[in-house]
Amino acid sequence: MYRGRMEAHWDALCVALGLADLVAQYDNAVARAAHDGEIAATIGAVLKTRPAAAWMEVLDEAGVPAEISDGTYSRRIFDDAALRARQWTVAYQHAVVGKLEQMGLLYSLSDTPGVIQGPPLIVGDQTEALLGELGYAAGEIDALLAQGVIGVYPPRPGVAAARSPWQPAAKAEETAGG
Repeated sequence: MYRGRMEAHWDALCVALGLADLVAQYDNAVARAAHDGEIAATIGAVLKTRPAAAWMEVLDEAGVPAEISDGTYSRRIFDDAALRARQWTVAYQHAVVGKLEQMGLLYSLSDTPGVIQGPPLIVGDQTEALLGELGYAAGEIDALLAQGVIGVYPPRPGVAAARSPWQPAAKAEETAGG
């Protein structure tokens, strides 16, 4: 009888840890939930007998989904060449913040594949182009800018720039030409 993927993982875990008797004793999720603390203590006692790397080999071979917790991995994630090659992480030269690293394409859809388009936009860097596409003439855009209705990036000479949250006040003034 097929018991489902989660049940198959439970079965494989118990067998891999030498606790096959737990399969029958807690044969469904409800039974396991009712005895969670007891089960955790039993499994924990077994896992303490070998290093994590040794158990990973055993669990991997048994087809049990598992991972070794690494509390510092997030500090190194952008240094992982394999993740960069898969485009799971990306790096850009950003006009305001300099080198910018961020998560990239974390999944792949065959019919609509994702595309890394570049660094995040800066507020105002597409304003003039978008207004032009909407039919605004250059003079109308200039008037909106002069009235403070819109902002553009990079700011035009003589027009105050909005302060970026990434820049200190002095740096924002330099960018505005002040």
